[in-house]
Amino acid sequence: MMIKICEANRDALRNALRAVNGSATATTMMAEDVIECAHTCETALKNRRVSAKSRPGVSVNFRPAGPRSKSYKYRAITTRIRILRRSTAWWLAAAERDHVHPGQPQMMEYELTDEAMVDIVQGAVAGLGKRSREQARELILRAKIQKHEAGENPCLRDLGGAIEAHRGGHS
Repeated sequence: MMIKICEANRDALRNALRAVNGSATATTMMAEDVIECAHTCETALKNRRVSAKSRPGVSVNFRPAGPRSKSYKYRAITTRIRILRRSTAWWLAAAERDHVHPGQPQMMEYELTDEAMVDIVQGAVAGLGKRSREQARELILRAKIQKHEAGENPCLRDLGGAIEAHRGGHS
């Protein structure tokens, strides 16, 4: 499923969510919620100084918070979505039925590209010293190499080549 998230596709989003949600409506996501989620994610990336060219490839897994009402004594049916940022817009990549307990907080997990992470690191250290884009990339690469060597297997394109280049330069 890949549906561009925009007002023009509201009906397509609504139909996709109906297929997932079935007759459940009280705590499930609607097309308006998906559009708002994409807007929130875009704003969050902008606020963290992620450049427009670094945003494609970022994905977000989202599930709304559980009901506040005490009338829900058991878990409620909700919707979990995965949205993906492409070159100019967000796309609904997946939607599935999920469950949430009363009072459970919302879940919003970003999966950042290396480029987006570099932008965030650069923004965080801006004004604290002379940190160039290359220094930020080196810092992130070292952290990923350490995780890889510890067996945590981070998602990093061409990790093998990066590790060999790093080790070759420090042997």
